[in-house]
Amino acid sequence: MSTAGSNDESGRPPRFAGSAHRDGSTDQTGAAVVELRAVTFELRASGRLFGPIDLTLAAGEMAVVTGGSATGKSVLLELVMGAFAPTAGVVLTLGEAPAMLQVAAQTRLRRRVGHVAQRGALLTNLSLYDNLILPLAYHTRLSDAELSARAARVLAELEIGQLPAGSASLAGRALLRQVALARSLILDPELLVLDDPTDGMDAVLAAATWQRLRDLQRRRGLAILAASSHPGAAIGLADHVIALGAPASRAGLESGAARQTREASQR
Repeated sequence: MSTAGSNDESGRPPRFAGSAHRDGSTDQTGAAVVELRAVTFELRASGRLFGPIDLTLAAGEMAVVTGGSATGKSVLLELVMGAFAPTAGVVLTLGEAPAMLQVAAQTRLRRRVGHVAQRGALLTNLSLYDNLILPLAYHTRLSDAELSARAARVLAELEIGQLPAGSASLAGRALLRQVALARSLILDPELLVLDDPTDGMDAVLAAATWQRLRDLQRRRGLAILAASSHPGAAIGLADHVIALGAPASRAGLESGAARQTREASQR
């Protein structure tokens, strides 16, 4: 048993929750994966976009952000990714305030987060396979055989068949989203941040994709924060639902347990 101030059994020095690094990052043993404390975001021209929002997202949980166009779904995800800071409140991602980190610390943090941008952000001059392995090629020194094995694993987990050859520009929108999802998993992240991950999919494929994500999440112990204009099946799978665009510009937050209690009372 290791004690404070001593090395653990592996010979590594112990990690203390909240201890700071010189680059601005901290060690946060046992911290929530995503924590939002009274988060508000305002636009200079039109005022408050959303908030205040409170959320504690733990490993193995899924939160779904819903709302119509221009309600701030993508903005909320970008706050969690550290693209910018909230107008008020606190955003913590894996124990860090991402917008406050220096570049090196933010890069380390983003390696622990799988991200699907609103449009997928695949490079059209690369093949689907090369897009899929791009994070591995950038961050690791794996051999071609190891890259292929990792790619095959995530494709199998999402039940995606063999990828067609040729440029990504030739692929349909649904397949592009599937590959973007697979790429977000390729580095074995602790958190997935997904912006409209089923955009372009029909209802059947979208429902199957949400279920596969939920199954994968439980196997890996992932946390998932996803935004969707048409969440469909995701609502029934989510542990938390954040509804943007609610009256008085407040965000409605409902846990999975609370939602189930409400629905039961309405039957």
